[in-house]
Amino acid sequence: MPPPASWKYQFEEFTGEGSAGEWALAAAIVIADVRARTSHGPTFGELFLQLLPDTNGLPGQFPDGMEYIERRRAVSGFRLHTAIEWHRQGMVRWSTGVERSLQVGRRFHMLSHTHQRTVFCELSDALGPTLVSALLGAESVRRQHNSASHGGVRLTPVEWKRLKFAYAMWNLLEASEGPDVARRWFVGGNARLGQSTPVMAIRNDRHVQVRSAIESFIQDAVDE
Repeated sequence: MPPPASWKYQFEEFTGEGSAGEWALAAAIVIADVRARTSHGPTFGELFLQLLPDTNGLPGQFPDGMEYIERRRAVSGFRLHTAIEWHRQGMVRWSTGVERSLQVGRRFHMLSHTHQRTVFCELSDALGPTLVSALLGAESVRRQHNSASHGGVRLTPVEWKRLKFAYAMWNLLEASEGPDVARRWFVGGNARLGQSTPVMAIRNDRHVQVRSAIESFIQDAVDE
């Protein structure tokens, strides 16, 4: 029985020359997130459910009259051949016959480290490497700054979460109030944070409170 048109379309979308890269990256991000939270990879079913939530992880409806075993084979074949293409691109990998062995590939690691280095360096330029290392909770200011300079930033998942959040909050505040005001806000005691500085609040993972404090600060400035 030939696959329905919706399945062909979705397979071409997942593996086609112009779109496979974005989908492979999306799959790798899902895998990295699951591994960061649970220490193991998602199943293939869980991965595709995240990528195709509106169709319950499937590329489309099953043809009428398809038996249960045929459905299983169709789904398995679709997922496997899609994942093979993403593996070819270096974004995902797994061990055959091992449950929850999905991992990110070598190319994803390279892209991730490049992105981390860019964010680290840009935030260091804005706040200074000492403050960035402080909000990460790094043991050595010089270790992170020197490794960034040589292209070798290696952050733990917790450090990366703090860095991404701080970078997003810096961009939000800097766009509204300018770099000088933004920097003073990050290092000043804040009443909404119990007189803690936003840098230390981020280090202590008080992200919800920090976001609320920034939004209130911007709103107060607008009201004035």
